[in-house]
Amino acid sequence: MEKPFNNIEDSLYSLGENAGIKQPSPNFLSNVMEAVSKQSVEQKEYQPLISKKVWYTLAAAIVIGIVLINIFPSDSTGFLAQYSFTDYLNFNFSLPEFKVSKTMIYAIGFLSLFLLQIPFIKYYHNKNYS
Repeated sequence: MEKPFNNIEDSLYSLGENAGIKQPSPNFLSNVMEAVSKQSVEQKEYQPLISKKVWYTLAAAIVIGIVLINIFPSDSTGFLAQYSFTDYLNFNFSLPEFKVSKTMIYAIGFLSLFLLQIPFIKYYHNKNYS
């Protein structure tokens, strides 16, 4: 079993000498570059996730809301002010005190936002890259 493996280095050296060094043709680089330039990749046009129309509508809604709040301030003269729900609802009960640090609140908030974004991003990638 060991006889064929005794001269492995010698046999590999002789195989390397017999194979020799192969040189590419003189215009190899230009041929490769020509083949690469012939292959074109179709790129999709970039479309933002939220279009300009939606941004303008959102900005207009915010501006209109601010203007309406300033023009018609709420002095308990609104439509629902004439109905008193405090007679029907009684919120006089006590809950045990539960304190959570600000860091924990931020961590829970960021985690919930992260988990909320996953389905939207997955839908976007499946829609655009499938």
